[in-house]
Amino acid sequence: MKTTLLSFLLCYCFIHLTVVVSAKCLQDQQSLLLQLKNNLTFAPQFSTKLKMWNENTPCCNWSGVTCDNEGNVIGLDLSGEEIFGGFDHSSSLFRLQYLQKLNLAYNNFNSSIPSGFSKLVMLNYLNLSYSSIAGNIPMEISKLTRLVTLDLSSFSNSKEQGPTIYNRNLPTFLQNLTSLRQLYLDGISIPTMGHKWGNALLPLRDLQELSMSRCDLSGPLDSSLTKLVNLSILILNGNNFSSSVPETFANSLSNLTHLTYLDLSYNNINGEIPLSLFTLPSLEEIYLSFNRLSGSLQLDNVLKLKSLTALDLSHNNISIHENVVNVDFSSIPKFRYLSLASCNLNILPNLLINQSTLFHLDLSNNKIQGEIPNWIWKLQDLIFLNFSHNFITSLEGPFQSLISKLEFLDLHNNKLQGSIPSFPKHALFLDYSNNNFSAFPQDIGSSLSYMNFLSFSNNNIHGSIPDYLCNASQ
Repeated sequence: MKTTLLSFLLCYCFIHLTVVVSAKCLQDQQSLLLQLKNNLTFAPQFSTKLKMWNENTPCCNWSGVTCDNEGNVIGLDLSGEEIFGGFDHSSSLFRLQYLQKLNLAYNNFNSSIPSGFSKLVMLNYLNLSYSSIAGNIPMEISKLTRLVTLDLSSFSNSKEQGPTIYNRNLPTFLQNLTSLRQLYLDGISIPTMGHKWGNALLPLRDLQELSMSRCDLSGPLDSSLTKLVNLSILILNGNNFSSSVPETFANSLSNLTHLTYLDLSYNNINGEIPLSLFTLPSLEEIYLSFNRLSGSLQLDNVLKLKSLTALDLSHNNISIHENVVNVDFSSIPKFRYLSLASCNLNILPNLLINQSTLFHLDLSNNKIQGEIPNWIWKLQDLIFLNFSHNFITSLEGPFQSLISKLEFLDLHNNKLQGSIPSFPKHALFLDYSNNNFSAFPQDIGSSLSYMNFLSFSNNNIHGSIPDYLCNASQ
């Protein structure tokens, strides 16, 4: 999801920066574009650009087309046009020699990338993401030495049908692309060991954003990555590193002073989280969930990251301990997303108090006991709250201020008793199952208006079912 969002934002920014510089349009440029349109197969009902192109309007006024002052086409955005079948090597697209930006994301080519792209030597932005590209990524793309942004991301998880860059080709593919600042290769099969793919990236000294999720990469993480000192975003989730974090990598992490976003989730990484991670001054988001990380982590290490807004350590084998005394709430990170599921927590961390910007909190599958204090219901931005699979016995009231924005509340598999509390006003998902509740709430008003899922199963509820449940409808 995160990597898809990045590609979407790239497309969005490109679309909204596309402006018509001049109404003048050179005849040869217009002819090439009309020829391109006529040779493409696309779905007119989904098209917002191609279907509007016609010879009666100057091409520099067409949606998706950007021209320079001389009337040359320098930008082309055909993202989301439902183009089928791709391009052949002789396509008129490859004769648009002044093109600097080309966005073909979110189409349905179902074909390999033609080598003709190497003719577009002026390109500094190329986006072919999520367009059902297949086969080997052509080495000819490495001739586009002006590229600043390259996005070849794919939805494919199939090694047979999805796009591939073979191990021996990766250094050749990257070695000339030294101007790259953003590189997105999500879903491209690159079955390569850690030191090999890490070293292949070394020529990209200006790289700021690197996303290689679901790339069949192997571990261990190599210290060569930390030589990319300009990195601000590093996304490597969904690979199979199957090793601990090497000491050489941990010791050189301090080089990445500009790193704001790190995603190493779903990677089978084992061993302890290196404490050097919590010395990176710019870190805002950390995702390490669904690994095999172990050992203890003191929360005061996390609090050193003053800019941190998102932390996900869920579903590992770590034990988190809060050893913070006399917390200065004004100095702790302001979280928006916090997921500490399956982290062996025994208590509700005090750092959560006054987290006014928090919208996602997952503390499920821990060992939290006793009462949930009522300040949790006062976190007014909270949308997602999961306390399932704990040992919670009660919820401190009053519930009049039960979070107005809360859409997802999961309290199943606890030891809650007494009457079920009032429902959040805009809840979509409520799970109170597998507790010891004995009674339905008296009055829920219009709280069922938005509900998609509601469960009271396996409780000790007695008496009649209230009318508001009998009358509930979709």
